[in-house]
Amino acid sequence: MKSTNLDKIVTVVTYNDVSAEMKSILKDNKGKSGVYIWTNKVNGKKYVGSSVNLGRRLSTYFSHIYISSNKLTISKALLKSRFILRNLCKYKHNAAFHTKCCYAMMSIGVLGFVVWSQWLAFLAGDSWDINFAICWDSLVLIGTFERENFISYAQSAGNLSLLCCLILLFKSYLTIKEYIVYSDSSTNLDEKDKKSSSETICETSFNSEAFRKISGIDPEKISNDWLAWFIGFSEGDGAILAGKDGRLRFVLTQKETAILNHIHETLGIGRVRTYGPFSRYLVDDKKGILILTHLFNGNLVLNKRKIQLKRWLDAQNIVEITTNNLLPSLANAWLSGIIDAEGCFNVTLFKREAMALGYQVKLRFMIDQKDSLDTLLIIKNLWNMLLTNRKLKNRDTSSMHRVEINSFIKIPPVVEYLNKFRLKTKKEESFNKWVTVYGLVKNKAHLTEEGLNEIRKISKEINLITSVTNKTGDKLSSNTKI
Repeated sequence: MKSTNLDKIVTVVTYNDVSAEMKSILKDNKGKSGVYIWTNKVNGKKYVGSSVNLGRRLSTYFSHIYISSNKLTISKALLKSRFILRNLCKYKHNAAFHTKCCYAMMSIGVLGFVVWSQWLAFLAGDSWDINFAICWDSLVLIGTFERENFISYAQSAGNLSLLCCLILLFKSYLTIKEYIVYSDSSTNLDEKDKKSSSETICETSFNSEAFRKISGIDPEKISNDWLAWFIGFSEGDGAILAGKDGRLRFVLTQKETAILNHIHETLGIGRVRTYGPFSRYLVDDKKGILILTHLFNGNLVLNKRKIQLKRWLDAQNIVEITTNNLLPSLANAWLSGIIDAEGCFNVTLFKREAMALGYQVKLRFMIDQKDSLDTLLIIKNLWNMLLTNRKLKNRDTSSMHRVEINSFIKIPPVVEYLNKFRLKTKKEESFNKWVTVYGLVKNKAHLTEEGLNEIRKISKEINLITSVTNKTGDKLSSNTKI
């Protein structure tokens, strides 16, 4: 079947974190009829359904008894996600934690609310189920023709006459081979059609066109890989601030001054200031803010950063780009930037009598992130990592999670990625030493006194570098004076 670009789908409202927005989902859609779409943010799969009572229908998906007792595709997907999380997660018996993580992997969008469904049902007869959903800037027709579901798109032209409805229905029938969306209510699609439609993935990438136009910087000076790295680094360690006084600021805080100077020299905007043991890269002038706005707009991955950027966009009367739904990927340098900001490489030697010299070498790679569980779940899936929940100090109510690799056999894919998209902070040194230890262990050097002493020495060097790259403290608030 021909693959269809799912960018065409326009939602009236989207709930990006089902786990966190469960109450709002049920309250907002109580008693409303419409068409909804579930999206698995890890693998991009989409599932479309409709109901005369969206609130009631969606609430059933939050019941383990319900999704366990039917054969609907979305129910199978939710159960599969829970099963995978249970096997990969450190807390294998914490059902509540698995459920929360499962729904954090999903988003729900409402394609539109049904209009005239009773009238159309009367005209069409009991054997058809035809619903028209009016979206913001397009008309989406979800219907059933001989029990096969289809979608077609046409520009909205205000109120529809019966003739317009029939034309759209016929048009949808003609285009059914071009676009089939597998719906919960479908029962007769063959397995090939189900796979082709439900596994269509919307592929997006970073777009630097607006940034280059406003800044005048061409790819020969700053590559797209560097920009993707910078966006990831900024999302991990940066602060996109909008003060009550209307002042817009971008701040990066680091103990490592060299990386801030590198960013300053590369972008040619902002300034670097040093405050004792740490430094800050600050952009607060109108031109600099405008350049960063066009770089970040449509290119951010973390939802919390998108919320911060929205304040910038509103203050500058710039339209938000929402069509580029970016996810962490091994095909660009964004993840390298996140690792430079939030990652850590660790080598530990601990006593174990079963080993030849009484010590076992353990290599770990970790990424911590606050209030971004959905993104961490995707990163976890890329490298088959473990997920844990981290406790925060000082009564911090934020949600901190960690994904990590501590298995020797899972290291090669990480090495392959970071050899392609190199780190730019001192963590590059940690990574290189970490890879050296990996090579020593692979060649069984840790089973000799000389090899074990070399690993112990490198471990201390990595710890020393980590003390320089550790966080300097909590992120700045919008009212912090600089």
